[in-house]
Amino acid sequence: MKEPMVMAASRPSKNRRQNGFTLIEVLVTVLILATGILGVAALQSASLRQGGTLREDSKVQGYAQEFMEQTLALESMEGTGVLAGDPPVLAAVTKDCFTVECSRAEMATFTLYNLNKALVADIPSADLNSVYEENTSTTPSTWEYRLQITWDHDADGVVTAANGADC
Repeated sequence: MKEPMVMAASRPSKNRRQNGFTLIEVLVTVLILATGILGVAALQSASLRQGGTLREDSKVQGYAQEFMEQTLALESMEGTGVLAGDPPVLAAVTKDCFTVECSRAEMATFTLYNLNKALVADIPSADLNSVYEENTSTTPSTWEYRLQITWDHDADGVVTAANGADC
């Protein structure tokens, strides 16, 4: 008669090499990669948001610069100072100064009106404010024109940013 075959439980030897990774190692690696990818995604989102804000800043600065250059051009045509005594105001214009002859003050008002119209079309939350005042701290006193543009700078529904230029 044959003797029954007895199988002994075998233990892995200590010098046997491990093939592959343990589940814990794989989970830790996935966690580290996921954290890194989420960090990069957050940076990308912030970068895109900041890029949009800088684009609006540049547009607003361009509008302010354009108006100041046109105001200085009007001053140099007449040579009597920055629209002294007859400053432009933001109001609806009655003449199209591109097609009919306008006075210097009418041209300045027309320029301010068109600047505001283009600004609001480009940045709907924008608001333009202009101040014309005498600066008595200089000798002789001078007239200054200040243009301030405000808009929803960070797209949170609150108008907080301001940009201005003096002429």
